[in-house]
Amino acid sequence: MIRKTASFLLCSFAALLIVFIASFAAVRVLLSWDSFFEAAFLAEDAAASTGIALEELMEVHRVTAAFVRGEDVLLDIVCERFDGPIEFYKEDEKSHLGDVRDVFSALGGSFRISCVLAACIFAGSRILLKGRISRYLKLTSVLGIVYTAFGSFMFDPLFTVLHRVLFPGGNWVFYPDISLMVNLYSEGVFIRCGALIASFILIAEGLLWLTAAIIEKRGKKNWKKT
Repeated sequence: MIRKTASFLLCSFAALLIVFIASFAAVRVLLSWDSFFEAAFLAEDAAASTGIALEELMEVHRVTAAFVRGEDVLLDIVCERFDGPIEFYKEDEKSHLGDVRDVFSALGGSFRISCVLAACIFAGSRILLKGRISRYLKLTSVLGIVYTAFGSFMFDPLFTVLHRVLFPGGNWVFYPDISLMVNLYSEGVFIRCGALIASFILIAEGLLWLTAAIIEKRGKKNWKKT
């Protein structure tokens, strides 16, 4: 019983590790994928909600993504709106994006550590579990899919909790009637990003299941030969 519980906990930890690795990798891809956001802004009609042309909004996004990635850019962006020139980001929004950049940088370090840790867990499992590793890899894959499905159904509350944890200062609440940032990066855009992140996780878990199946198949072949 203790052994089964320990194995389940280890698989749960490994599944969460993979979820984090795949999620961060997806965010890195998103920050460099202009066409994804162009399609999202177009689908969510960001030009109408902000009063700014899509071409200018894409330039705002490119600068914002570069800033979050840690590049040396400024968020002092002036756009041409229907009622005249307007500075896109207010000071509190710039402060929040500065916090986002700091969190992203910190998570980048955690990402590298997580990749090394996941590799060590896999290598250690191959040595210690030997013929039983395939079942634990499959369990890890299933748990990762379950956690991803749970996160998808609970997107809104988890999104709020995540912001409360990562930004305890409380400077992450903005209102659509006065914030161009909220109208650009609307809930619909975040949902699309969440769907892409979930796809990355499911692909990672699918590859893990495939790895388990290959190991299991090779193990059966070796057993038949003996």
